[in-house]
Amino acid sequence: MRSIFSILFITFISFSIHAQSQVELLIEDARRFNAAFLKGDLDKYIDMTIPSVIEIAGGKEVMVANAKASFEMTTKSGLTFESIEPLKPSKFMFADKDLQSILPQIIITKVGETKISQKVYFLASSSDEGKTWTFLNLEPYDTVSIKTYVPSYTGDIEIPTADQPEVIKNK
Repeated sequence: MRSIFSILFITFISFSIHAQSQVELLIEDARRFNAAFLKGDLDKYIDMTIPSVIEIAGGKEVMVANAKASFEMTTKSGLTFESIEPLKPSKFMFADKDLQSILPQIIITKVGETKISQKVYFLASSSDEGKTWTFLNLEPYDTVSIKTYVPSYTGDIEIPTADQPEVIKNK
């Protein structure tokens, strides 16, 4: 009887450690993805975007060119991105061969002297069981339209709506 409990305990611990490492790897890759965006390294940023989105957009070169134009237009308008911080992801779900999760992130932007905070949601997807991750900002999508860009998305994980932006008060 003791050996059954020991085996069950060891199995439970190993699953917990594996799940924990997937969360850590997801957060680590999200930080790399965010850092690439904040630095304007849009080649790396697009490399870490969900591949089906890149394909539908016309390929990496087209997507990088569009991202650069959008990034430049945003910064010329006076908006700067100060930070993007990943939070704890949702449960993990297998969708076809991909492991997926919804990743909330806090984005801090600045316009003039005004800082704004907003919680937004990204789809995190891994084709290698959580060793490496790719991402997509879900703000422009709903559960129907996302399937056009990410065919493996099953809808089993609800896409939350982005929170309203909040002005950060100076202290």
